[in-house]
Amino acid sequence: MTPIGSAASASPLQEHGIIVVTDLYWASGQIETLGPPHFYLNQDGLTYYTLHEVTMVPWAFTDLPISKVPHLFVRRADLQMLFFTSAETNAEYKEPPRRGNMLLHMPLMVVRGAVPYLSEAKANNFLDFMKGEMVPVMQANVHYLGEAPRKLPAQIPLLYVQRQRILSYTELG
Repeated sequence: MTPIGSAASASPLQEHGIIVVTDLYWASGQIETLGPPHFYLNQDGLTYYTLHEVTMVPWAFTDLPISKVPHLFVRRADLQMLFFTSAETNAEYKEPPRRGNMLLHMPLMVVRGAVPYLSEAKANNFLDFMKGEMVPVMQANVHYLGEAPRKLPAQIPLLYVQRQRILSYTELG
């Protein structure tokens, strides 16, 4: 029997610092995950991510102000990308043994980095081998196509792009 209050009885609910990017804004806050964060992102049946203590920074072309909200519910299918802000959270990601260097064209950014090649995957079919909507990109360099009143980082150790928002991609040598 596990004693109450022991590490073994800890809640699987976790909070992690995160930045999410959409067509209208990017937002920073805390995301609730049920279990390990890197598995949670692609959990089946998950339609919205719940963020807390959020700062929303609209893209300059919207002419909207920066705002703070206590909670934000972001539809996973409408994200362009997201990334965790903590090195500890990123360290929980298990890098795959095979990867390919890609240039991914998204609506508001171009992302260069390494993507997992699972099983027998190659550049032309690597997405067919991946499950889930959010695709990891390691050692990412990001070129943003829109301006915002606050800057996002251009180099990100690990980010996730929404597979349905990838307009095109090419393998880099």
